[in-house]
Formats: sequence, structure tokens, C-alpha cells
Amino acid sequence: MWIEKEIVPLLIDAVERILEAEAPVPGMDEDVAESAPDPNDLVIFRAFVLPALHSGLDKGFDSGDMLAKGFRFLMNAIPRYLQERAGESLAPAIYGKLVKSYVLFALTDLAGYVSSVPDEYVRENLSGIKEKIDRIKRI
Repeated sequence: MWIEKEIVPLLIDAVERILEAEAPVPGMDEDVAESAPDPNDLVIFRAFVLPALHSGLDKGFDSGDMLAKGFRFLMNAIPRYLQERAGESLAPAIYGKLVKSYVLFALTDLAGYVSSVPDEYVRENLSGIKEKIDRIKRI
């Protein structure tokens, strides 16, 4: 997935806010306690996500240039970042690019999840599917 250069500075800001707060990684599974994040998650942001973002400042970057888990963390940070900046004015085009990036990522992730569920277990997995759809709708 291509991330346009116009939103890279905002993504850097989102990651730096998480690192400053030493906050739990956004988008963790619901059954994982947010009060006890994996200490390696912040290391992933520092060691893999920020360097890829900084290298893409002038041109943007492809998600394949970043550790897959780091890209997942990055995309899942977007909704919280937009919520934190709700009182500030973001240019509509920039806001749209952030939302578009998150939604495309989340829909691809959801499609992968749904396709991995065997047909006979779809009913048992509907609550998980609906929760993922609700996360997308909340942005």
C-alpha cells in the first residue's frame, strides 16, 4: 500500500505522541489488556516505523518498506491521532488522505480475516467481524 508524502509528517507526529506517552499500541485485540502493552511494541515504533517514515518524508513510502507489524501499528494509530487532533484544523485533503489510508488498510485486513475463517465457523466469528467493521465506521 502506498503512503503519500503529504501525510508522512502527520504519521511521524502520531508515532512520536505514542512514544512520548509510552502509550499502549492502538488497535490491540480487545482481549489484550491495554494497561499492559508489550514493551517490544514501542521498540517496533522506534526501530522500524520511525526510520521508514523519515526515509519517506520526501517521496512517500510503500508499506512493504516497513516491518508488517509496525505498519499495522502505524495504521491503527490513525484513528486515535485524528481524535486527538479533532480540535485543530487539518486541511481537508490531508484529513481525507489519513482516513483513506486507514480505511483501505482496515478493509484489506478485514478481508484477510474473513477469508481465513472456514465457512462452517463464520457464525461463531460474526461478533469479531462486526467489531472490525465498527472500528472502521468509528473513524
